[in-house]
Amino acid sequence: MVKVFLVIARDCPFSPEAKKVWERLKERLNFELEVIDAFTPEGRDFVMKNKILAVPVALMEKEGELKIIAKGIPKEDEVEKLIKEEGK
Repeated sequence: MVKVFLVIARDCPFSPEAKKVWERLKERLNFELEVIDAFTPEGRDFVMKNKILAVPVALMEKEGELKIIAKGIPKEDEVEKLIKEEGK
């Protein structure tokens, strides 16, 4: 199963909408979604480890590595295509 990590920040004006989009996509496409708050200790560790410079950002696990797949509020049709390709 495809796993997506969505990094958000509580003071970012774009994070709530990005989260809504990813949650809709998760329901429609059946992938695992982990939402990470960049302001928690675990979130800060994740951000530093993956060299994330801005939020919201989505990463997907592929072959044991994380790859950035979307920044900001994603376009649903583009993400849907990507998730379907990875799920094969």
